[in-house]
Amino acid sequence: MLPYVVSFLQPAVPEAARGLAQAMDTTEHALARSIWELGTSVGTPAGLRSVGIRADQLPLLAEASLDRRLPSPRPLEYDALHQVLHAAWTGEPPGA
Repeated sequence: MLPYVVSFLQPAVPEAARGLAQAMDTTEHALARSIWELGTSVGTPAGLRSVGIRADQLPLLAEASLDRRLPSPRPLEYDALHQVLHAAWTGEPPGA
């Protein structure tokens, strides 16, 4: 989930993203993908579907996130959450 969440939150926390990109020796533009590549290189599961999450569960996960009123520097909205979850479910690189 980390690269997808970073991609989602990055516009709301530009200074933190800049610092993380510098620490990872990458650009801000490539930050989420660099995190994804690091995860891939160490064998993290390839997407939420590879750990047993079904596509039909994604709406429930988005709703649960909204119901819990999770703190976020970027406002949480159903459509945006569902997009993040779907991207994470596919396991494709962020922005692919």
